[in-house]
Amino acid sequence: MIYNNEINTISLVDFRKKRSNVLNLSKAKNYKGERDLIGIEGGWIQNTDSIFLIGSQPDNIYLIDTSLVIKAKIPWRMGNERMGGVLIPNTFSSITPLLFHGGIFIVGFSLGEREGGNNDRKSVAWINEDTIINYVSFPSEYNGKNWGGVYFRFPYSTVVDDTTILVSFPASEKIARFNIVSGKESYINLKSGVTFKCKSFTEMNSNYSLNRRNDIAMHYFSQFSFREIIYNPYKKCFYRVLAQPTDNQYLNEGRLGIQKKYLLAYNMNYQLIGYGELGAEINTKIYFVTSKGIYFQNYNKIKDEDNIYFYLYSFVADMPRL
Repeated sequence: MIYNNEINTISLVDFRKKRSNVLNLSKAKNYKGERDLIGIEGGWIQNTDSIFLIGSQPDNIYLIDTSLVIKAKIPWRMGNERMGGVLIPNTFSSITPLLFHGGIFIVGFSLGEREGGNNDRKSVAWINEDTIINYVSFPSEYNGKNWGGVYFRFPYSTVVDDTTILVSFPASEKIARFNIVSGKESYINLKSGVTFKCKSFTEMNSNYSLNRRNDIAMHYFSQFSFREIIYNPYKKCFYRVLAQPTDNQYLNEGRLGIQKKYLLAYNMNYQLIGYGELGAEINTKIYFVTSKGIYFQNYNKIKDEDNIYFYLYSFVADMPRL
């Protein structure tokens, strides 16, 4: 699914049949015939009957189908006083909504660092029309520390089956395995093959200031960080993206530069089975999975406005360490 915010459409691409279906969101209506699908920022397709769209004007999660019927509309922002606060859906990258018991599970973030409250920050919310319940705390590495309140607070997620969500956190090798039926989470330490250590904002030996937005960004881009986590149902494995620190040349000039990335592959026993280095031109935010592997968008390969180019990545088992 590809969203075009300029003309308010989504394109559903069928790679087997090599064709696409363009849906004009301006024509979407609810069961009352009302058109209220506006302010879309991102989304996810589960199947042709379940297309999730995340809006911010107003703050709703919409469920539509290919006939452009709005089947459900759930407000995701209902006030900080509700059940532990608001989690903003992470439309920047990999999240997979999951319907359950008349509501929806979604992974999101909360901005800022709350004094005395950082040890109980949540990353998953179950939302229906009048209730928000938050689950899944950040790993212990986050406790008692100030992480700048932005970038290191963006969790990523993937759905493994009808009951399990895996959540990845930028500053931790650990992922959370969340069971939506029991409402319980467990944490698994995933070996990445590198010496991974993130310093919180207050641990950095520098002149960074929390009052300067660029300093908060520099703190993030100068370190390793985990990004997308993506399940491959065809190969029964999942991928995790590890971003490398920006080159010192850029940091010394006060620029963020470009981060190269590793693509790590794990089996469902949570063992590292392969890896590969992604070039700086690879956009890990736009991807799709097939039986051949995972496809990522290539930033640099652009010929015209009507085509997006992807590179295919597969893995070889039992590769040496990074």
